[in-house]
Amino acid sequence: MCVSRGMLTCFTIGLYLSAGAALAQEPSSAACPAGDVEVDLGFSGFDCVACNVHTAEGWVEFGAEPGVMGVSRHGAAAGLLRDGDRIVAVDGDLITSRKAGLRLGHARVGDTVLLTVRRDGELHDVKIVAGARCASDREDDEAVEPVRPSSLRGRLGLALQCRGPCSGMRDEEGRWRWSYSDYPSIVEIEPGGPAAQAGIVAGDLLVSVDGSPITSTRGGARLGLLHPGEPIELELQRDDQRIRVVATAR
Repeated sequence: MCVSRGMLTCFTIGLYLSAGAALAQEPSSAACPAGDVEVDLGFSGFDCVACNVHTAEGWVEFGAEPGVMGVSRHGAAAGLLRDGDRIVAVDGDLITSRKAGLRLGHARVGDTVLLTVRRDGELHDVKIVAGARCASDREDDEAVEPVRPSSLRGRLGLALQCRGPCSGMRDEEGRWRWSYSDYPSIVEIEPGGPAAQAGIVAGDLLVSVDGSPITSTRGGARLGLLHPGEPIELELQRDDQRIRVVATAR
């Protein structure tokens, strides 16, 4: 599931919605390889301004109403949710509460989840019955671009997608601090942006930032500390080669 933050990136978190024993009874998941099953709520992720991913516990803590991204034309939310709907509450609990975050993260196949969403200034209650699907066999319409163009307006004009568990949270000064377990993949480049000018291309893996591994605390925090006009050295892995580039933040 993808969590997009408008400041810089959209990343796919290592969050697998709990399907429990119900999966054994779910026909649509019977042919999935072992460990390849995930719960399907009918959309691919969230667009959030203030959120913190708890990968170990399998849930997202929301500091504000997140937007819905990647609604499937044929999934559980078809005809019920729209891209851009803001989730206000889950089963009557405000989305900013721990209970609501855990409810989304721990939904099981067959559960009915009541979402209260804000759309065009009005509130709507939407009931979604969670289904199951193979994570490696999503429908084409769910394999949407992992970011929207608006997500690329950050300091570097690029979007990252995690290749393992990752998280991010804001400090007291509103700066994002990222935590990566593996090299994130650069999935989109803004034409003419700082990353494009530095020669970075989609498919590159981000290895280090100013000499600090991206998987380190310092490396993960460095991306959120950029100021306009500041140069930053990025080490990338492109196929079997390691290359270094310098991009200037805007």
